[in-house]
Amino acid sequence: MQKNEFFGWQILFLLCIGFLFTSCNRSGEGTMPQDFVSYPQPVTQPLRLTDPKPLRWDTLAHSVIMPVSFPLDLNNLNGQPYDPTGFKPLSVAPTQTPFNFAALPSRPFDLKKILEYPLKMETRVMPLPSAVIKFQKPERVIPSAMGIKEWQQISGLNVLIYTLIKDSIGIMWMGTSNGIYRFDGVELTNFISGKRINGLCFDKEGNLWCIDQTDPAQTSIVKFDFKNETLGKAYFNFSTGRGIISMSMDPSGFIWVTGAVAMPSPVILDPVKNSYHVLNSVAGFNSSHYSSHCFDNENRIWLASGNGIEIIDNRSNRVYQLNRNTGLSQDTVSGVITGANGIIWAAVPGGVERIGLKTGDITHFHLSNGNSQTNVMLMDKTGQVWLGSNNGIGILNPAKNLFRHAGLNEGLAWPSAINMIEDNHGQVLIAAYNGSFSTIYIVSQYGKTVYPFGNTNIISAIEDSRGNMWIGTGKGLFVVDSSRRSYRLLGTSDGLADPFVQSVTEEGNKLIITTDNGYNIFDPQKNQLLRIGKPEGLLSDTVLSVMTDAQGNTWVTGTYRGITKYDAAHQVVLGLNKAGGLNGNNIVQTILLKNNKVMILPLETGPSIIDLTRNTIQAIKGYQGINSYTYKRMIEDEKGGVWISGQSNGWGLYMIDPGLKNITHFTTREGLNSDAVSSVLNYQGRILAGTNLKVNIITPPDLSASHQWQVDVMAHSEDLIKSSGSFMSDGVTKSGNYLWGDAGLKIIHGIVPDTTRSVNLITGVAIMGKARLFADSKNAQLTNAFGKKNEVSMSESGYLTRGKIKWNKLSGPFQLPVKLSLPHDQNIIRFRFTELSSGRPDSVEFAYLLEGIDKAWTYTNDPQTDSYLNLSPGHYTFKVSSRWRNGRWNLPDTFSFVIRSPWYSTWWSYIIYAILLAAAILGIIRVQRNMVIARERQKSKVREAQLRAEAENDRRKNVELISEMGRDINSSLSLENIIETVYRHVNELMDASVFGIGVYDKEKNHLEFPATKENGKTLFPYYDRLDDESRPASWCFKNRKEIITNDFEKDRKNYVSEISDPVAGDHVKSLIYLPLIHKDNCLGVLTAQSFSKNAYNDYHVNVLRSLATYTTVALDNSEAYRRLQSAQVQLIQSEKMASLGELTAGIAHEIQNPLNFVNNFSEINRELIMDMREEIEKGDIQEIRSLADSIDSNEEKVIHHGKRADAIVKAMLQHTRGSSGEKEPADINALAEEYLRLSFHGMRAKDKSFNPECKTDFDKSLNADERGNGKINVVPQDIGRVLLNLLNNAFYAVNERQKKDGNGFNASVLVKTRREKNHVEISVADNGEGIPPDIRRKIFQPFFTTKPTGKGTGLGLSLSYDIVKAHGGNLTVESKENEGTEFTIQLPIG
Repeated sequence: MQKNEFFGWQILFLLCIGFLFTSCNRSGEGTMPQDFVSYPQPVTQPLRLTDPKPLRWDTLAHSVIMPVSFPLDLNNLNGQPYDPTGFKPLSVAPTQTPFNFAALPSRPFDLKKILEYPLKMETRVMPLPSAVIKFQKPERVIPSAMGIKEWQQISGLNVLIYTLIKDSIGIMWMGTSNGIYRFDGVELTNFISGKRINGLCFDKEGNLWCIDQTDPAQTSIVKFDFKNETLGKAYFNFSTGRGIISMSMDPSGFIWVTGAVAMPSPVILDPVKNSYHVLNSVAGFNSSHYSSHCFDNENRIWLASGNGIEIIDNRSNRVYQLNRNTGLSQDTVSGVITGANGIIWAAVPGGVERIGLKTGDITHFHLSNGNSQTNVMLMDKTGQVWLGSNNGIGILNPAKNLFRHAGLNEGLAWPSAINMIEDNHGQVLIAAYNGSFSTIYIVSQYGKTVYPFGNTNIISAIEDSRGNMWIGTGKGLFVVDSSRRSYRLLGTSDGLADPFVQSVTEEGNKLIITTDNGYNIFDPQKNQLLRIGKPEGLLSDTVLSVMTDAQGNTWVTGTYRGITKYDAAHQVVLGLNKAGGLNGNNIVQTILLKNNKVMILPLETGPSIIDLTRNTIQAIKGYQGINSYTYKRMIEDEKGGVWISGQSNGWGLYMIDPGLKNITHFTTREGLNSDAVSSVLNYQGRILAGTNLKVNIITPPDLSASHQWQVDVMAHSEDLIKSSGSFMSDGVTKSGNYLWGDAGLKIIHGIVPDTTRSVNLITGVAIMGKARLFADSKNAQLTNAFGKKNEVSMSESGYLTRGKIKWNKLSGPFQLPVKLSLPHDQNIIRFRFTELSSGRPDSVEFAYLLEGIDKAWTYTNDPQTDSYLNLSPGHYTFKVSSRWRNGRWNLPDTFSFVIRSPWYSTWWSYIIYAILLAAAILGIIRVQRNMVIARERQKSKVREAQLRAEAENDRRKNVELISEMGRDINSSLSLENIIETVYRHVNELMDASVFGIGVYDKEKNHLEFPATKENGKTLFPYYDRLDDESRPASWCFKNRKEIITNDFEKDRKNYVSEISDPVAGDHVKSLIYLPLIHKDNCLGVLTAQSFSKNAYNDYHVNVLRSLATYTTVALDNSEAYRRLQSAQVQLIQSEKMASLGELTAGIAHEIQNPLNFVNNFSEINRELIMDMREEIEKGDIQEIRSLADSIDSNEEKVIHHGKRADAIVKAMLQHTRGSSGEKEPADINALAEEYLRLSFHGMRAKDKSFNPECKTDFDKSLNADERGNGKINVVPQDIGRVLLNLLNNAFYAVNERQKKDGNGFNASVLVKTRREKNHVEISVADNGEGIPPDIRRKIFQPFFTTKPTGKGTGLGLSLSYDIVKAHGGNLTVESKENEGTEFTIQLPIG
């Protein structure tokens, strides 16, 4: 072998090794965040003090304190019941009945002999989700004895929730009136929207089954096959009702379906054979109300019904009957569930039955706390039984015979509970409804009781050495006797110095109570309460702390006076303030330390140490926030260390060691939930730090397993938010209860660290910017109801199938690919993820890392990553974790995938390249150079395609956004609403410091700006004259041209001669004016302005142009609507005038009769008077008297008919006057008869030959007597108009038919009144030609008329319908062709 050849083979070997090495991807492993394991240790520094400074005590007085004594025996206090748990004892003790299952009456049962129906399953590709909604945190509701929060986002969906279930990993599924919603902890995903889904159940294969009741006449069963991404549907051979459906799978794999109203009989589904059985009367099941079911430990099925419980035992093939005769307290059973140890729980009206199969008894729990019939039952992890009803929820603690109820008063604004589940973390989710829509309440009641004293503001809380609790408020002092479970509120009448209690502390065996007007000392051994205030020798009012030093001197601190020391031995009062050496006069606390020293805590500065021996003071200095002006709190722990907290300014918690040598600092970095610590307490050698989020437990190194400081979150302390500034409002009891005071008192039972964890999952993968749903098969095997098969491409249905993208199988609840393999040109990827939690009060924080790419974890609140761009070929593992509510991180979820190398980067291609290189070095160099160029071009093309795709996506999003804004703008016809809507959208997209729309007023020849915005505030309306050349708006309108400038001061000469003062505020720097032109008419101008230069770019201008187009259309629509309203008012007035004309004709005839009578009798009386004069001359007294009687009789008739004419005129005036709208008692019969005559004579006035028969049938009970009984409250003018319209139509109808049929037709109109139970009816019937059905449906529509043109406006019946509706009544019509029509008015009574 030649040397050169050998050298060539050496080169070949080295190149092969090099290429193989470089072709292998080496992905790095990202280290876990430090706090995935533990928080860092707090920083300890030397304690820095100022130099000692001498103190100068002033002598304030020579006197002694003379306390006033009050007797106070806690054992004799008559207090109120104290309920620390929210549960109350059962009012009736439980009773028991012996029970023997084997002795129950039974009958044979063989499922094989019951008719089996096939499910003719139609399958299709599963539709993609309809919508994905981001989770919103639940809001708290009113304070109650339970920690209730409302998930208000659910009520905003406007759906009814029928079913709540959890799948095997804790994801929640809801069956609703709008399909199925899946909640994975972060997102609500909607499937098959628009469908009414009732009942949900997973089978053993992970398929989801549900009942589709969208069509009540054709109920179907639906199967979601998530593995094959298909949806199956089959119809039952019976219809269902609209109740709640219960579905669950028994251990044998059968799915049982029951529902008291929804399902006529229980149904058993066989998911394997696709068939079902119906347990109806033919099968021996006679009850029509099987409300729910459950399975016991022996695989027996318990069916709750209106006739007790029927138990199906498949092993013995018998059905056993359990009812009132065989052990139950009642026959009606609305629910059954399985509890621990095989116990069956049954809900009966007013109670719960515990059926002990092993113990052989039935325990009857009688619940008289207001629960109605139970809709749903639940047994939680603690063994409590939850009952949901239309009256709220009840919780039974059977171990202690306790019960609590929650309804409207406890925060359930929608108390009808129809379903409940318990999530993985012990929270109970309750689906409730208000008759139309549902909401979800979340109850986190484990270990927590809230507000035993109502909403009283808590200022201080403490438990004394005897176990009594002392709760200070602004209205007195609550003393709680825990042993007797009672409390009493102490006030000034009991000796309390003042109702406003600042603090309660225990010193020795005595309690010191500080108030706003002195302090008290309670000695429990003497049953004595001492009051010390100004009358007793105290010099200050508000007392914050009281301390006794080693010499027996009493130190009193408060506001503005510094320290007052009472020296009882020398009978002198000494004072120390800022002038005497203190750092501040508002001393919050004092603590007596060892070595004859006192630590004081001023409000306005940091803590200081007083040396009593040397009479000097030293201040603590140089630590973050400790010297700030804020509410502070300090305590001395069991070892002598002093802990100092600050409620605001966020400086955390400091600990000064007992020797005053070092200071240790705790912040959120070391594990605190917040740097604002509102309280600090001692508990069993640990420190409890209450923050505005949660409570932390700080364990010192000598008590910690790790021998280091350990900071944990206290269990059940989430969602504690302080609204008050008290520094003593929290306390702790020896039994391990945390007293959290604010606007009420919360008691957290059990001071233990929260060690729970949640689960975080990867939910989706987006490739090349598109979220993908994967399908294992390229084609779906679909069938119709007749079994005919058909193949459909999954990719055409929106799914990603195997091709260039490969995987082994799909796995997990979100059907993600295992061992995903992507081609090199599919190297842009994004991940979505979630945390399984329900109703967290805080936001979820995620951390993710892509090994091989990310060097550190990325933290975010968004449930998705940014896109990883242009990933190189290799193996990758994505990891994601979430921070749980206790501050700890959950174990990460992982997803591994591979990006394959292109063919030109595989190992065999590198060998070929090496061989070619060894044969011809120069040729290979050229090839490699070309390959590099080709590779870069390829990458460039991919990037260009991505950029084009992104640009296209941005364009589509902008179009959709503008279209949505346009629809919003054009959704209103009000000018003010249009301006407000346009401003809102413009302000979202650009700087619109000034925004306005000027509308052209043609009459005044100016632009009117009715609602211009400046910095979010609405200016007073103003206008720009079109002849004012200093206004850009006028220039824009007159020239119909845009003004767009980012430097108006520079460009103004192009548009205006000078700059005029603005209407308000400063001059703008950038502005846009656009003319609003519609159909060659300029309607006005739109402007957006900014106080900054260069505020607008081309995007802003284009968006504003689009919005201006929509605004122009909206303004034109608003003006058209205004003109339409004006025309409608004129038409209504025309109808009223037409009605008045017809009324006048009738009144003219009606008034003629009484006037004729008046004239005739007046003539007669005139003749009689002449005769009387003749008889007077004759002296015939008898004849004179006879004539006088005749005149008197005639005069009565004249008066009667005169009043009749007066009444007719008044009635006409009342009809013509506008209605006041106020109801008054009216005689319905008289009103109907009056308008019958008026309408009749009105028609007679038009046609003398018209003479129909007028009939009346009046209810005599509606006749009004002298006292007004029988009258109905109506607006007489309005009801008169309705009657007149109906009567005119009736006479018109019979007249038209008489013209058609001739004299052989007998026209008649009937008016009838009737009094019913709660309303009266007035009907007008005619025997005209009737109204066809197609016309009858439109008869009450405005402007619709059946009369010829010019004889009707089409508003009469529409106005009549509105008048009757305004009275709370109803106007209906019944008609038959060639038989007649009847209109009926229904008016409420009262």
